[in-house]
Amino acid sequence: MKWILEVTGQAFALPIEEHQSISIAIKIYDSWILGLNLPTVFDRKKNFFFQEIFGHLSLIFQPRENLPKELVKKHIELCKSVISIFNQIKSKDKDFFSADCWKYILNVLLGITDSLLRNEGTVSEPSLSKILPVHMLKILFEIWLISETQDLRSWELLGTLARDWIHRKETIIQWSSTIFGLLNRVISILYGSFEGTEAVTIILPSPPDTTFQPSIINISDEKVIFSWEKMLNILGNPNDFTYPNHFHLAMNGIRDIVTLLLRVGNKQNYKKTNETSILSDHPDGNSIIKIFGQYPIEAVFLNRTGFDEGTSVAYSILCDIFTSHQIRPFLDEYLYKFYSFIVYSFENENDFSEAACSIIMNTETIFMTKLKGLYVLIPYYLKIINKILLNNEPTFKITVPFSSLRRSALLILKTLICLPNHFNDFSIPEIEGYSRENIRNFQFISTIRTAIINGFTKEKDPENAKLFFWCMGYLVFATIKRQSTVVPLIILTLQKFICAPTEEQQKWPIDVISSALTTLKSFSGFVDEINDCSTQTVPNLVTGLSRVIKRYLTNFPTNWKQKEYDSIIIEIINVICDFVCEGQWIFLYPNTVNEILQAIGEILKEKKSILETKKEKKKKDEDKLTITAHVKFIAQITWFKILRIVGNFPLSTGTSNFSTLLTEERIMKKLNLPENEFMDYIRFYLLGNDKIFSIIEYPFKDEQDDKYKSYVIVRDLIGRYAWSFALQGLPIENKTNFYQPNKQNTHNISFNSINNDNNSDSRNSTNSSSSNSSNSSGGGGDDKHNLKKNKELEIKFDYQSENLDFFQKDIENKVNCIESIINIQHRIENISKTLKHALNEEIKYDNLRPKQVDREKKDFKFNESRLLLSNFGLLGISDKKQIHSLNNCEELFLTLRKLDNCHERLCHSIGIIYIEKGQNRYYNGEGIFENKCGNEDYEDFIRQIGWIVDLKAHNGYNGGLNWARTGKYASYYSNYNTEVIFKVATLLKTKNIEKKRQILGSCFVVIVWCNDERNFNPKCIKSSKNKIFFIIKPHPTGLFTVTIEDYTGIFHNSGPLVNRSFLDKPTLAHLIRTTAINYNYQLYMKNKISVEPYKIRARVIKEIKRKFLLKLNYDEFYSCLFSGLQKDILDEKTQLLDEESSKSEVSDISYGEKRDLKKTYSESSDSKKSTSEIPKNRKTHLNIEYSEGTDKSEYSDYSETISLNSENKYDTEKENKNNKKRKGSVHEERDIISKSEKLQKKKQKHKMQKQKQKQKQKQKQKQKQKQKQKQKNKSLKSESKQKKSKSFSKIQKREKKKSIFRKIGSGTQSDENEKKI
Repeated sequence: MKWILEVTGQAFALPIEEHQSISIAIKIYDSWILGLNLPTVFDRKKNFFFQEIFGHLSLIFQPRENLPKELVKKHIELCKSVISIFNQIKSKDKDFFSADCWKYILNVLLGITDSLLRNEGTVSEPSLSKILPVHMLKILFEIWLISETQDLRSWELLGTLARDWIHRKETIIQWSSTIFGLLNRVISILYGSFEGTEAVTIILPSPPDTTFQPSIINISDEKVIFSWEKMLNILGNPNDFTYPNHFHLAMNGIRDIVTLLLRVGNKQNYKKTNETSILSDHPDGNSIIKIFGQYPIEAVFLNRTGFDEGTSVAYSILCDIFTSHQIRPFLDEYLYKFYSFIVYSFENENDFSEAACSIIMNTETIFMTKLKGLYVLIPYYLKIINKILLNNEPTFKITVPFSSLRRSALLILKTLICLPNHFNDFSIPEIEGYSRENIRNFQFISTIRTAIINGFTKEKDPENAKLFFWCMGYLVFATIKRQSTVVPLIILTLQKFICAPTEEQQKWPIDVISSALTTLKSFSGFVDEINDCSTQTVPNLVTGLSRVIKRYLTNFPTNWKQKEYDSIIIEIINVICDFVCEGQWIFLYPNTVNEILQAIGEILKEKKSILETKKEKKKKDEDKLTITAHVKFIAQITWFKILRIVGNFPLSTGTSNFSTLLTEERIMKKLNLPENEFMDYIRFYLLGNDKIFSIIEYPFKDEQDDKYKSYVIVRDLIGRYAWSFALQGLPIENKTNFYQPNKQNTHNISFNSINNDNNSDSRNSTNSSSSNSSNSSGGGGDDKHNLKKNKELEIKFDYQSENLDFFQKDIENKVNCIESIINIQHRIENISKTLKHALNEEIKYDNLRPKQVDREKKDFKFNESRLLLSNFGLLGISDKKQIHSLNNCEELFLTLRKLDNCHERLCHSIGIIYIEKGQNRYYNGEGIFENKCGNEDYEDFIRQIGWIVDLKAHNGYNGGLNWARTGKYASYYSNYNTEVIFKVATLLKTKNIEKKRQILGSCFVVIVWCNDERNFNPKCIKSSKNKIFFIIKPHPTGLFTVTIEDYTGIFHNSGPLVNRSFLDKPTLAHLIRTTAINYNYQLYMKNKISVEPYKIRARVIKEIKRKFLLKLNYDEFYSCLFSGLQKDILDEKTQLLDEESSKSEVSDISYGEKRDLKKTYSESSDSKKSTSEIPKNRKTHLNIEYSEGTDKSEYSDYSETISLNSENKYDTEKENKNNKKRKGSVHEERDIISKSEKLQKKKQKHKMQKQKQKQKQKQKQKQKQKQKQKQKNKSLKSESKQKKSKSFSKIQKREKKKSIFRKIGSGTQSDENEKKI
């Protein structure tokens, strides 16, 4: 066998011309190594024979000189076939060869590799040293690891030879890839299976001629750690490399290794409770610097010329280490070196090196770290940031894009804005050896303001422009409380950008302009503070934006599309509305009001109905942009808001109510009248196309005003409003009634004034009476007993003089010119006889005056309301087209309740979670949902982001929370346009953790207050609906770091808060709330959830108009104002309405959107619950009265109703005394949505089928009737023909007989015969 091996081995020493013989020998050895056709002698001395075989195979790698190109290629192919034989060793077990055999194999591979790598070879011609080193290094390192050798001499030999190979870049690439694969496995061993890899995986970049697959090597854990430690130092110090490219490759390899270590603990696959690991914390920064940081630190100190790229990578390695999240602080020695490097690189004014760019690019979050003495670097950073931002183009040589460098400078500047606001009398100490004059009293605000405002004018990159806007917002929020001049300057800068000429705006994408408007919109909540800084800033801004709208109607950028055009105009309108509706400053600036009116008027020039607009047709000319119906709708809604909100919001009931709490049901409850009688006192009308108002006649006097009142409840696209009216007849200063026929104010008029005509005093003294006067008539007579002695004849009259004149004229006519006093006296006595009854009683002349209306009678049930409508001019004949009566029925009440349950404002649900130290360690988030309170900063944040409300008395949006099931209190925020309920985990008083997860899992956006050093694990909520997380971490300086984790991948810095922000406490809550609302609204739009309240209310009003509008003529409309519509006429109208509604049933029964369809199902289920809660004595036939504890927000998002249903099930199970298990389970949201859709589709199909069946039946009946009619017509025609034929035959016979008689007989005889005939 030895002879055979010797003979076969000689073939590898043959010249390459004998390549066929060499290939045969290679095939023989290949089959033997694979175990095919193996001689039995091999079993005795297997290791010896294999050593001989590998020794013979190495001979093929001996260089042959002066070979032609064809033979060189043959030589390379033979060497590759031998390398493939070596590659088969990887499939063998470690025990397949003995230790000596493994050592021999490794020495053979070292010799072959050394022979290939020592010779550089020519670049132009292919050679073994040019093509084979990549393959040979891969085989060497992989087999070296598989052998698991611990022979120190072998490792020393490998290190010695490898240092001679560093002139070849293949060596550095192979070394860095091997170290990276080993470190991945070491990390998995040290920190658990959730980190690193389960085996050593080496991934190499493939050469041009072949493709390398990842190599997976399974070795023991101890040998992995040993091999990794030995492999680290085989190349020596990279700073000894003489080639700059190789030094750059080595630094890149070290950076990959350091990055891998820094990522430990940042993965989302968190540790489970039953899993253990050797180390619980991620790698310490001091340990990383000790192992790998020596080479970058030395490279920075050396700063060799020509090695700039590698030195910049060394800077980036150090920056990554020091800016990474660390649990333990760095040593002062390392911090001093790091700060010195930064100051040295920034102070080199003549040469802005690649190192300075690397520092800026890799220290974007340095001031968010907890490094000791970090703020000593702020002046140097601000100096270099100003140098970068205040130049259009770089004045220095850099290899990175200048826009990327400016972006990194802005991100650093963003973290510095809140520092001056946080620290009082902020000053920077000098650093030893690098002192400057203006360090101690550095003007932070002025420097930052200059960098932001002046730097923005030099910006050309769209993403950087957005960052400038967000930085402007941070600066405004940081300085607005100080009445700083920075605020007006920034608002003016944003205004100039938005109001810039059209030619300049064409340079920017549409999202940049939108970001500027978003930044301005975030300032609208601080109108009073802005006015304190400058009173003209807000009016000028609103005026300028109004003029921009008017300009866009005729002149707009040509690169805009219709959607972009609409979105920008709508955003500008919303910004104007936000500023105008905040406070009452608009009353002082009538010119601004005129500008707003003109802008909105220009938009609404084309008169189209808001509700009855159809989908617009596709425009033939795409370049021509027009105002769409949606923009007009938003403009009209905005004007409605301005008219109804300015000076009115918040209402007396608080910000939680945008509409009145008064409803028809509450008035009916107060009257305590049965339904039939109550219907007589109420009327419903449709005014125009978008207003529904009900007028309720109150049949009793008001206890406070003592008047009869009418209540008017108006519903429109904005909300619900209530007014009370009373007819006022008196001036404000006099509250007495001049006309009271039941209580007449009378005075005594003496007849002495008539007797004494010449006595002016007695005539004018109407209120006097003479006593002790003697009787003028003398002796007794008939009238003497009617007059009382010693008293005058007195008759009582009213104040009005016309009664007295009438009486005097009557006397004068009857006296008839008798001038004597006796005759007058006699006349008076005669009169006294006729007025005998008045001598003892008061004479009343009230029957001459009109009687006052008795308003307590119930015959006039709509009198006051009719007068109210008439006085407002709504009952004119010309106004009949604008006002229409609605059918007063039970279904109308239910539909109005449906309209009231529609939200008037945008509603959002946002979750808040509190994490204590050590609670973010495990996969399932143990203890997170058990927290009942937080620290002081967290509690202040909850109070600042909203205000705490009692859910039992809360009338606004509650997001599905209920005081009896989820807790008594919640955090709530609202303004004129938005309502937000914050589902705070610490305020949820339920003990069921799964229930809390369900409540928080129903939110798209979740705010996480994390006191733990580790990153937040979103899987602890176990919900796929959570898409965006705001993670707040307190900083030792008193500031807060905010990280935004977006799992949608579509929102990138939507603002006004961006990822990795550094904020102070006063601005934290406002910015997070504003940004969370912005993200939540965009997620609603992305998921096609209908949240626009005005559109939903418009559809409901349209449905009311379609179903309940009574088409009355003039007589019927006006007669019902006095006596009500007759029942027979009303029945006819309702039948017509039912027929029309059944004919006009369309597919958008649930207001045209699937989301609203799901909402109607939730409303129907909630309405049943609410009616079941009403006491028996409060229920009416309408079944729409609800308890005061219920809330319209129960009819909110569909996902919230699902969570409520699940909570109801859980609570009923827990409260059940017998603890019976109910069947069934809470379905997931998608299943319920699909079921609701299926049910609705089935209902629609069923309706359509019924309609089709009815139509078919009608058609069949019509066809049958037509056939019957045809048959009848045929029979009638045949009968008529027969009758005609018979009658014609009879006439012929008669005429024949007549002619015969005439011929035969005389005329008389013929006449008689004719009569007989």
